[in-house]
Amino acid sequence: MRTNQQAFDVVRRYGEVLSGRLNDTNRAVILEIKAACWRYPEYRRGFTSGDVYAAVLDRGVRDVPTRAFTTSISTDPSSRRTCLRRR
Repeated sequence: MRTNQQAFDVVRRYGEVLSGRLNDTNRAVILEIKAACWRYPEYRRGFTSGDVYAAVLDRGVRDVPTRAFTTSISTDPSSRRTCLRRR
């Protein structure tokens, strides 16, 4: 099976842009949210780590676990559930 070079390049560029947006503060928040969510079955099914990154980097979520993160995920049309609803 051959790798689609164009698709690979898109993913690689996205990773480079994402990496450039990370700093010590938002990286710590992302890790805290992921640590709070990884045990829940909805993680990776109803929402992914990409949703966590978007909540922190694009929508300014800074605390864990909070209504801000829940709202951020639940208002994103690509996310159907959050880990925080079961808490």
